[in-house]
Amino acid sequence: MTYLEKPIFLEGTVVHGYGRGKKINCPTANLNSPSLEEKLKDLGNGVYFGWARINNDENIYKMVMSFGYNVYFGNKQFTIEAHLLHDFKSDFYDQNLRLLVNGYIRPMLNFDSLEKLLKAIENDKSVAKIELEKEQFLKGQKNEFITKQI
Repeated sequence: MTYLEKPIFLEGTVVHGYGRGKKINCPTANLNSPSLEEKLKDLGNGVYFGWARINNDENIYKMVMSFGYNVYFGNKQFTIEAHLLHDFKSDFYDQNLRLLVNGYIRPMLNFDSLEKLLKAIENDKSVAKIELEKEQFLKGQKNEFITKQI
């Protein structure tokens, strides 16, 4: 685990992805990658944690996200996939999503089985929940980037 010296700010429109997240109990909000890939190139592929806000929703959500090339599924395209740690009743495609990224959990890995991938994803969610309760990260909920009205 690595904490970022300064948070990374990402913003974009939620687009359709591969649809795999919903099938494995980890629905993701995918951001349009080409415009953001350059901003992330120095960080490296991996799983990260932080905060998210949809449009001007009054709620700010904990999130875990991956960006890069998902090696388990053999992705050839760079993706940015955020899993907001909340049970949403509907999709939010075409909505604005702001992500404040605080820390790095692990690299993107290939797994021997889907079961091992699912176990790692559940661990990533747990790590994000625990880390975001730390005082140094709680203030991220009040960061102007997240709280601003759009």
